[in-house]
Amino acid sequence: MRTVSVVDPASRLGFCTPGLLDSLVETQTRLRLDYRNIPTGTKQAARDFIGSITSFLEFLYLSAVGIEVAHRHGHGTFEDIAANADGFFREIGALTKLSPDDVFQENATLITAIQSVNAKASVAQSHSIPELEKVVSAVNSILQASPSEDLIKLATSLQMTEHGSRCQVSFEGLHHFTRRNDAWMSQRLKVVGMDYVLGQSSVEQVAEILVLPIADTVAILEDHGFARSVQNVALSEDSRSKLYEQLRQDRANRSGKPQMNPRRVARSVIASQRIEGIDARPWVGANEE
Repeated sequence: MRTVSVVDPASRLGFCTPGLLDSLVETQTRLRLDYRNIPTGTKQAARDFIGSITSFLEFLYLSAVGIEVAHRHGHGTFEDIAANADGFFREIGALTKLSPDDVFQENATLITAIQSVNAKASVAQSHSIPELEKVVSAVNSILQASPSEDLIKLATSLQMTEHGSRCQVSFEGLHHFTRRNDAWMSQRLKVVGMDYVLGQSSVEQVAEILVLPIADTVAILEDHGFARSVQNVALSEDSRSKLYEQLRQDRANRSGKPQMNPRRVARSVIASQRIEGIDARPWVGANEE
């Protein structure tokens, strides 16, 4: 378990500056090289890597949401955020479920690198907030280059299940961040949103188009004003009959046995750890063998 630090988050506001992106990409490149060397390295080196990648992912998640919050409130400079630092960090802490001072404490070296990049820039540049589009692009690139499932399996094999769960939470949070701020999301919503409202497209079809889980699809539709009226929620007799037939066929194919869904299992495991401080991953693995 991590210990609570006494670092004042407001003193770390420099992370919301242009030096952030260069330092993130550089750190991620170094971690990728470390990951490639794991098969020929020691077990301790592998454990050190998992510790580093866990801290980095949480910093990336916190920073991305921080830039998102800054832009939502119209903050364009370091000074704008500093004027309401307490509210700023309280908001990103609520959104990420992370403690900013703990994350900063674990990433002191990375923050120093950001400050070094900023020191070489002009005063105006070093105090400006990065463009949200560039942050989304950088996060997308890092996610595409990160073998999330392999990292979590490695953490489990090293008996670092807490780190594995933290990585899982960060990966999911970063994916949600990129989807929320996807420049094409609003355009896709305009196309499918009205069809959904009129009952012409199912939520499953909309979720497939938006590449989102069903729960997130419903939430984002409602956030953009696309909510169904009661008459468009009810199934027609024909649709209901088809759905019943699909359920009967699925049950027959499985001979009545439950079907394992690895993603749902992983989400339940993470939820159990958050609520009760218990990681059921070892038992889940045992049952699958």
